[in-house]
Amino acid sequence: MIHETVGDGPRHLDITMPQPVISGAIKSLFEVVPQALVGKFKELTTFANAAEITDATSHKIAAEILVKIHAADKALEERRKEVKAPFIQTGKAIDDIMKSISDPIIGAKKSLIARISEYEQAEKRRIYLLQQEAEKKEREEREAHELERKKLQSEADAAAKIEADEAAELLGTPVEVVAEKPIFMPFLPAKPAAIIPAAPKSAVTQRTVKTLSITDASKIPRELGGIQLWTLNEMAVRKLIDAGVTVPGAEIIESKVDVMGRG
Repeated sequence: MIHETVGDGPRHLDITMPQPVISGAIKSLFEVVPQALVGKFKELTTFANAAEITDATSHKIAAEILVKIHAADKALEERRKEVKAPFIQTGKAIDDIMKSISDPIIGAKKSLIARISEYEQAEKRRIYLLQQEAEKKEREEREAHELERKKLQSEADAAAKIEADEAAELLGTPVEVVAEKPIFMPFLPAKPAAIIPAAPKSAVTQRTVKTLSITDASKIPRELGGIQLWTLNEMAVRKLIDAGVTVPGAEIIESKVDVMGRG
């Protein structure tokens, strides 16, 4: 039986073996197997080793010994199951208690990882949108600045032409328009709003791990592409699959595992 003690301190397991299935610790095989059955095995072993099959009578005796051996072997197997049963039950009970402790925190861990990942993705999206908005604003300011420069340049060119026309009228001869120097207006973009940096990436991440799974070993050939696969060379099988070669009876399985990164 298993008794779980729960108090202010750590949990304790009080494990006691069912009685009278096994009395005390197992000191030798003879305390587990009845003496009569042990004696029967010895006797049948002696008979089987000494049996000489030379005629119909000796053949019949040998066949009878074989039947008795089968029956004794079956009785021993039943005894094995009987003796082992309480240990299996105890192991299952221990597993259940451990599982009751581990399952909640495993669930909490998965939930926490999901929420951390969700927050980090949202932060990446927030930073991206802020950067896009800042770039758009700067682009619009540059375009407005260039329009203003062109406007001033056009006004300056028009004023220079008017002056040249007035001078030509006074002098009675055409006057060459002196082109104004291109107006230079340095662009000073507005100071962008401060972007709050994204939270540092958490230590817990997930990555894809590939493992080789032998789905049917009987289908895997002894040799493929000049590479010997038996005695099964899992490394060679994996190299072939990674190289794009189909290996019958084997496949690469991808699974997610939690990885603790460096802070």
